[in-house]
Amino acid sequence: MGIRPVSNTLRANLEPGTWVLVASDLHLAANTTSASKTVERELCKAINEGSKYEHGIIVLNGDIIELWAGERPSIAKALKAHPEFTKAVAEFAKLPKHQVFFVIGNHDGKLGWDKTSQKDVQKYLSARLCFSLELTSPQGSILFEHGHRFDPDNSFEDPRDPYDKPFGQYLVQQALPLVKESQGKLLAGIDHLAEPHQFPKFVASRVMYREILNRSWWLLIPILITLIGRIIVGLGIYQISGIDSKHILEIIILTELAVFINVAFIVLVLGLILQNILKRAKGVPGQGAGIHHNDPPRDEAKQQIHKGNLGVITGHTHRPELTKIEHGFYANSGCGTKMIMASKAKFGLPKTYIAKNQLSWLELVYADNLDIKLFSGYHVVGEQTRLEQSLTKKRHSEQPIGLHKHITIEL
Repeated sequence: MGIRPVSNTLRANLEPGTWVLVASDLHLAANTTSASKTVERELCKAINEGSKYEHGIIVLNGDIIELWAGERPSIAKALKAHPEFTKAVAEFAKLPKHQVFFVIGNHDGKLGWDKTSQKDVQKYLSARLCFSLELTSPQGSILFEHGHRFDPDNSFEDPRDPYDKPFGQYLVQQALPLVKESQGKLLAGIDHLAEPHQFPKFVASRVMYREILNRSWWLLIPILITLIGRIIVGLGIYQISGIDSKHILEIIILTELAVFINVAFIVLVLGLILQNILKRAKGVPGQGAGIHHNDPPRDEAKQQIHKGNLGVITGHTHRPELTKIEHGFYANSGCGTKMIMASKAKFGLPKTYIAKNQLSWLELVYADNLDIKLFSGYHVVGEQTRLEQSLTKKRHSEQPIGLHKHITIEL
C-alpha cells in the first residue's frame, strides 16, 4: 500500500447529516498516563456514538502524538500504547461514508517529512494527512488547522524540512530535560505549564514554597538556642545577684522577642525580594496569558467569516473555546493532557501551581443548521506540598467531563 502524500490544504465535502468530532493536543506517548487513559476512555465513547451517523468525520487537529519528548518517540509506540483509541478511530474509518483526517501540529511535526511516521498514521488510523483541512458546503467552509503558525516560538518556516526546528522544540528536547535533571522534584511538572511564559514565576513560586518557607522552621533553631541560653544565664544571675525572678523573666522575654523580630524581619525581606522578582518576571515574548492565547486565531476566524466561510477551528493553546462571531464561529478543541496552572494564594503570597488532567473536544452536526458542542472537564491530580495546599486560596475540585457549551449557526 503506497503512502498518500501530505496535502498542504485538504478539501472534503460536508454532506447534510454529517457528524464531526474534533480533538487536538492529546500528546499520546509510548507510556500511558492517567490523563491519556481518560482520553482513551472518553473519546472512544464519543466515537462510538458518532459511528451511528451515516456521514461521519474525525478531525485529529494536531499534536495528537508526542514526538518531541520521550526516548525515541514514534507514532507506532504511542498508538500501540493506546489500543482502544487506535481501534476506535480505525473502525470508524472503515465505515462507509466515514473519514478520518490528521492535521499535523508542531509536536507531531515530524509527520510533515518522515515517511515511516506517515505510513504508521495511514496503517493504524486509516487517516489522511494534511497541514490544514477545509470542509466545504454550499453555505461556506469550515477551516481546520492546528494553530501553531500563530505562535512564533513554535511555528515552522517549512514544515516539510526535517532541519526546521522551532524554539519550542529546543525547549522541550534540550532545555527542560536539563532543568528537570538538575533541580529534581523542585521543578517537577515544568514541562506541563499551561502558560510557558510564566516559567520565571513558576520557578520563583517553587523556590518560595518548597525552599524558603518549607525550610523556614530552621530559623526557630537560633531562637530556641538563645532562649535556652538566656534561661540558663537568667537562673545564674538570679542565684548570684538575687534579682527578682519576675524581672529576670521579663528580660528573657524581651530579649527573646527581639531575636524573634529579627528573624521575622529576615523572612519578610526575603519574601519582599521574591515578590519583586515575581513582578519583574516577564518570561519570553508571547501572546499573553489565558484567553488571550486564542486572540490571533479568533481574529483569523473573523476575517474568514467576512470572506463567506462558516468558521475556523484550531488547537495548540490547550484553551478550549466556542465563540459565535456574527453569522459564523471560532472554536478551539482544547487538549487532553496534564496542565500545571497558577492559582491565587492566601495573604497576598505568590501564586501556587496546581496539576490538572484536562480533556475537551468538539462535536459538530451539519444539517438544516450547524450545531456545535464543546465538551470539557478536568480532574485535579494534586502534586502540591501540604504547605502549598494550605496556602492556596481557592479549593479546586473535579469538573466532570460533559457538555460545556452549545451554539447553533443558522444556515
